[in-house]
Amino acid sequence: MSDNIYTPPESTVVDTQTSETPFYVVSPLKFCILFASTMSFYSLYWFDQHWTLYKRAHRLNVIPVLRAVFSIFFVHSLFGAIEILAFDKDETNKFSANMWAAMYIVSVIALRFMSRMTNNDVFSPQELLIYIVLIVLTGIPLLKAQILANIACDDPEGRTNRKFNITNILFVVVGTVFWSLCIIGAFMDIDAT
Repeated sequence: MSDNIYTPPESTVVDTQTSETPFYVVSPLKFCILFASTMSFYSLYWFDQHWTLYKRAHRLNVIPVLRAVFSIFFVHSLFGAIEILAFDKDETNKFSANMWAAMYIVSVIALRFMSRMTNNDVFSPQELLIYIVLIVLTGIPLLKAQILANIACDDPEGRTNRKFNITNILFVVVGTVFWSLCIIGAFMDIDAT
């Protein structure tokens, strides 16, 4: 410390951007199980986590939960950021952010349209099959982005987040029960004549 009172104070500046992961890391298997068992509702958490970490790493002024809820408006920018960072880590990573984001948007809109167009509260077997296909089509772009996000965070296999915690298990169990009820309902004759 200097005796001169006009000398500015000295401090050590630490770059936190290098110590934090810029994206959410999760193993592909865990992603698939949580996404499928929750009928794609896991995507809300998934987007929120990605945006929260990206916001923190880049000191952005965004609201992650809103970007998760309105993901179809922000998926292009998230996928683009993942693509850039993954390509910086390994130039062999090929990912068309715009194509995968467009596939996600179309799938989500089709899924919402499908859920609104059913005649009653229970899907028919054909409607259930279409619903399952749309969920898979919604999940594929997110899985592709997740694999690249893991690469961008130097954890290609998602080893740091591959174990299921109690909350994960609870969601899987509840989701599996709900899926079972949907399948049973689709194949039962609910017409009481």
